[in-house]
Amino acid sequence: ISACLLCSEMCIRDSCKSQSRFSRDMAVVETYIHDKFPEWGVRFVSIIDHADSLDVTNKKTRQINGLVNEWYCEEVSANVRKVLQHKREEGKFTGSFAPYGYLVDPEDKNHLIIDEMAAPVVRDIFSWYLQGWGYRKIAAALNEAGIPNPTSHKRRTNSRYVNLSLIHISEPTRQ
Repeated sequence: ISACLLCSEMCIRDSCKSQSRFSRDMAVVETYIHDKFPEWGVRFVSIIDHADSLDVTNKKTRQINGLVNEWYCEEVSANVRKVLQHKREEGKFTGSFAPYGYLVDPEDKNHLIIDEMAAPVVRDIFSWYLQGWGYRKIAAALNEAGIPNPTSHKRRTNSRYVNLSLIHISEPTRQ
C-alpha cells in the first residue's frame, strides 16, 4: 500500500488485474471493498473489470462480476471433481505421485506399473501382515534389513515424490 500521486489517497501499489484475482468469495470481496479498505484508506482498482472503490456507480457491476466469478469457480470445481471421479470409476490412477511399489506408466499417466525394485519389499510386507505382524514389527524388520523408507527409495530411483513447486514453502532456508 502506498500514497497515490494522482488522488493523494492511500492506494494499493499494484492494481489488481481483475476482481476475481483478489478473491472469488463474494463475502470476502464485500467485506474488504466496502468495510476494511475505506477504514484503512485503501482504494481498490481492478484493471480488467474497471472496478474502482471510489466510483459508487459501479458497485452493482462489481457485485454481479463477483457472483459470476464465484459461480464459475464452483462450476469448474464441480466439473474437475466429476472428471476425477469418472477416471477413478474406470480404474485410472488420479494421484500426483505413485504409491510405494508402483511407478506411473511413462506411456499413460493414469496407469500404474509395478516398481520391480520395490516389489520384493512390498511382497514381504504383505506376507508379514497376513502372518499377523503389526506395523512396528514390520518397520523394525525393514530397518534391520537396511531397506530404505519409501521417500529414500524414490530419491534413489529419481522418482517424483514431492510437488517441486512447494519445496520453497516447506523447506527452511539453508545458510
